[in-house]
Amino acid sequence: MKIKIFRALSLLFVAGLLSFSFFRQWTIKEGYNIAIDNFDITGKFEKFDGSIVFDESSLERSSFKVKVDVKSLSTGNILKTKSALSAEWFHASQYPSIDFVSSKIEKAGSTYIVKGDLTIRGITRPVVIPFAFVNEGSEGVFSGEFVVNRVDFEVGSEQSEVEYDVKVILKVPVKR
Repeated sequence: MKIKIFRALSLLFVAGLLSFSFFRQWTIKEGYNIAIDNFDITGKFEKFDGSIVFDESSLERSSFKVKVDVKSLSTGNILKTKSALSAEWFHASQYPSIDFVSSKIEKAGSTYIVKGDLTIRGITRPVVIPFAFVNEGSEGVFSGEFVVNRVDFEVGSEQSEVEYDVKVILKVPVKR
């Protein structure tokens, strides 16, 4: 009798874990966008991948782990894009991805704040990203804006005429 109860509880526990993972995991859809905006250059990264586990009622179990394909940057100008991917700026051949891994997600009024580590050109710095999430059942959209000091990540030289602060604009549609 004890073995049957133990097996039943074990199965319920495993089913609970599977349903948690299944119902809370989000997949990034086509049409996503990470844009960069600066007085001198604007562009967008068109390809990224990762793991998004987000549950508005269980933020302590939520997490983001995203990898942006640096070579997917498009500025709308072939020469500017080539320059941005060069060794002076993003050095795409040596650092093919920009990575973000969350460490904490908090509610902030009607929106959220995610804290985590951003890695660009092999340099990791902590960042705080405010974001909103629109949940439409089996689909949703994460959106937000934050500022990155490009010199902190050795993107371009300090002598460059490009502003240090670069606005990053996120719009990431997801599905379950």
